[in-house]
Amino acid sequence: MKIFVRQTVYVVTFLIVGLGISFLSTRHTFAASEFGVNASVASLQSSGSQQSAVSAMQDIGFGWVRQEITYANPVDFSPYDSGIGKDTAGGLSVLALLSYPGSDVTHDDWKSFVQTVVDHFGSQISAWEIMNEVDTALSGSDYVTYLNEARDIIKANNGSATIVASGITSRIEATSFWDGIAAAGGWDSFDKIGLHIYHSGAPETVNFGGGNILGEISRVVGSINKNGGGKKYGLPSWDTNRAAWEKPTKQTGWHARSLCCAVRGRSKKHFCIISTMRAVIVTG
Repeated sequence: MKIFVRQTVYVVTFLIVGLGISFLSTRHTFAASEFGVNASVASLQSSGSQQSAVSAMQDIGFGWVRQEITYANPVDFSPYDSGIGKDTAGGLSVLALLSYPGSDVTHDDWKSFVQTVVDHFGSQISAWEIMNEVDTALSGSDYVTYLNEARDIIKANNGSATIVASGITSRIEATSFWDGIAAAGGWDSFDKIGLHIYHSGAPETVNFGGGNILGEISRVVGSINKNGGGKKYGLPSWDTNRAAWEKPTKQTGWHARSLCCAVRGRSKKHFCIISTMRAVIVTG
């Protein structure tokens, strides 16, 4: 385990320095970076384990953490208060994911959920991702209604908050979801686009029929440009959920090369869920 931790720290440190971002190893003084981790600190059972997770993220140099807030009525805020409180106290920016409520939940109930969560956390949350991989459950046009409802509530509370559209899956047809958003007039309803790259092998290999990592990124960049353009509207994609399903010793190298490809493809934020990172985060 120690070998895996050391390899992970080495890879992340190399990438941060290579990207020209200041890396300060002293705890609590690291620079807010382009890198985050998809780790639900709030789901850890004890305050001690939550603090260990935050300390590990600080030591590695992550600047962001992605935290899902699951739809519920009413919402039990106790685990979120503890986890998010430790995240922000440790200097981490939080990307809060508001989960899809399901087709049996009315829009009024969805808006009530969003309002309750946003009122509760306010400016503690730097960015909000509206649902996760919802291209498998909703059409782009149907999603726009949920998106607009959430955006209006969030922006009324904090006009500077970042709105991230639902991360889409790696399916080739998933970019049609963005087409549906644009066709329904929702392209200006968010600030960033969420993108999930699931790759089960080395980034240079073709996977899931979508090409290698650069091929997949080129495909989604083409879709962004077709629907309005990344630079024109300031909509570079945030890679909010990247995975590599292999041994940790291979993942470290593959992930480093994938990050280089993502940066080349103009992805602006990178949230890791590889098992090596998870081991570091959970065990501290």
